[in-house]
Amino acid sequence: MRFSIHEMSGEKYIRCVPSDEPICSERQALDLLGACCEYDVGRIMLPDGALGEAFFRLGTGVAGAILQKLTNYQTRVAIVIEDETAVKGKFREFITECNRGGGVHFFQNEEAAAVWLAGQ
Repeated sequence: MRFSIHEMSGEKYIRCVPSDEPICSERQALDLLGACCEYDVGRIMLPDGALGEAFFRLGTGVAGAILQKLTNYQTRVAIVIEDETAVKGKFREFITECNRGGGVHFFQNEEAAAVWLAGQ
């Protein structure tokens, strides 16, 4: 898993980089939390290309496990899905529910996600 540190309006966040090794397990969520501690960051941006295919199939439980682990440690998570037409059915309902809460939000572009992560 690769990532970079970014800053907006004085707030740092980790942006995972899409790679050949997508995030698809709780173990990788713990690795992200470790990076948050190492760099003193409490915010993460996850572009859809950085997430494994199982994340988008709710029946696998991957999305719930990863997001639960991150939010248990009060980490703000912005997930960027640029092509929302690819999101259907129960996953679309999942997005709606997440966007009602405060810890995890889905966005169509990284700019909007960065603004949210900065708390603006």
